[in-house]
Amino acid sequence: LMLADKMKSLGILISGVAHEINNPNNSISINISLLKKMWEDLKPLFYSHLEKTPDFKLGNIPGSRLEKSMDDLLLGIKDGSSRIGCIIDSLKAYIRNVPANCTEVFDIHNAVDNAIFLLKNQIVKSTSKFSVEHCDAALPVDGVQQKIEQVIINVLQNACQALTSREESIKIESIADTSTRQVLVRISDTGCGISTENLNYITDPFFTTKREIGGTGLGLSISSSILEEHKGYFKFFSQPGQGTIAEIILPLANENGSG
Repeated sequence: LMLADKMKSLGILISGVAHEINNPNNSISINISLLKKMWEDLKPLFYSHLEKTPDFKLGNIPGSRLEKSMDDLLLGIKDGSSRIGCIIDSLKAYIRNVPANCTEVFDIHNAVDNAIFLLKNQIVKSTSKFSVEHCDAALPVDGVQQKIEQVIINVLQNACQALTSREESIKIESIADTSTRQVLVRISDTGCGISTENLNYITDPFFTTKREIGGTGLGLSISSSILEEHKGYFKFFSQPGQGTIAEIILPLANENGSG
């Protein structure tokens, strides 16, 4: 209950921070469009001045390279603002309170990509060998995308924490099993692995081998409950010192949206 209350407070905090960041970012986005238009209008004057003063510099940039430099600077600011907008949208979507009965058909690829986006910083810090393999076809799943993203995030966080060096790897695969009409998200790491004894208990509430670093033992337990709500389940394969494979298995949705 204390953890749930803390997470609720954290959600409110993130929502407020996202709103406060969004306001100045909107100003940046609007202003960059105006600056780009102003630069286009200034170009004739700039070239006229450059013809008269060939050694002209602006911001210590030679006039001969100024046009490309300005275009690159403006594009960089615009791309940076767009990335901030994507981060804000992802945070808002992740903390949004979605009713359990508010289901829809979504592509599992989108859930995987959003989870990776939110954990990008932790992944980069944990490994230099991260890879994603999506199958070519869309993989429709019926349920609440935000909740499935939470499951993927929990498993990905565990994979990051299992690595002992950045040379160890994490791989994510999304696969369709047409014979069983199931979607499979496989997350493999080459980290420390899990003993056979502990492997039997990792989805039990409050069971954790990471108590000393703040583990609560609720992540995989909650994730397992979410998968049950979606008529799915986990599969785990692991050996100490050889890494872990976690498989998230969900029913493939029909065209009419049912599993």
